This record gives sequence, structure tokens and C-alpha cells, in this order.
Amino acid sequence: MAALEAGVRAPEFRLESLSRARQTLAAVTGGKPALLFFFKTGCPTCQLATPFVERLARAYGGGRFRVVGLSQDDRTETEEYRDRFGMTFETLLDFPGWRASQAYGLDTVPSFFVVGPDAMIRRSFIGWQKRELLEVGRLASAAAGVPEAPLFRPGEAVPDLKAG
Repeated sequence: MAALEAGVRAPEFRLESLSRARQTLAAVTGGKPALLFFFKTGCPTCQLATPFVERLARAYGGGRFRVVGLSQDDRTETEEYRDRFGMTFETLLDFPGWRASQAYGLDTVPSFFVVGPDAMIRRSFIGWQKRELLEVGRLASAAAGVPEAPLFRPGEAVPDLKAG
């Protein structure tokens, strides 16, 4: 099964957050556009992507745009990863079973889905794609009604592509 693409309805899920609350797609998006970031703690490409996803969350998250991580690892590994990377965005556990990952057609992480307020997938991409993450920043900026924040810093070595 291939990863879901733009133009299809995002599958609903019911996962536990790190604070042990049960969350659904509808609850975490709250009728707002959101970035769903599927990751695995031992994945080098996920480790490359996480600081930039955190920058998106800090610049645009919480208001009219949400950033949500979906970890394919257990609570302990995920909490250690969050601490290591200073993640502030909400993180859900797609473990055990990877039910949400399966519903979204994933066999590779990192995977990214921008879901609109109507629960339709607006963008989806797999692996590290600098160009796609810049586009997510533009979408988040427009949704949040704030100027676009720089996602990459001058002098930062950021690859254009990296497979998951």
C-alpha cells in the first residue's frame, strides 16, 4: 500500500499522547490545518527532520496551525527523543501496532501530511525534502496569518533530499 497522497481524506485515529490522554485526528487538529509528522526515534532522517519540524511548531503551531508528532516507538524511547531534540509539539504514540501509520499507508519514515481543517490531505511527502518543508512553512504562515519565518539559518548545511 502506498502512502496517502493529497486530495484524499485523512484517516481518523485514536492514539495515546505522552500525557496519557486519548487523542483523535479531529481533536488534535481542532478544525485547523495541521502537520502530521510520523517518525521513529532511531531513524537518522527523522533525526535530521525533527529540529526543523520543531522550528515550524514554534513559529506557527498552537494557534491556527497545529504540528503533531506520531511516534512509532514506545513511551520511554519517545520521551527520551523529545528531550534530546527539545520537542514542544504534541506527540502521540502509534505504538504498538502502528495502526495510524498503516492507515496512512506508511512503510517509511519520516512521513509528513498537511491536513486541512476539512480533514483532507493537502500535501504529503516521504523522507527529507527541503523544498516540501519550505512549502509547509508557507502554508503554515498563511494559515496562522503571520509573516513567514525562516526555517533554515544562514550557513546551515541542509541537504535538499534524503531518503527515510
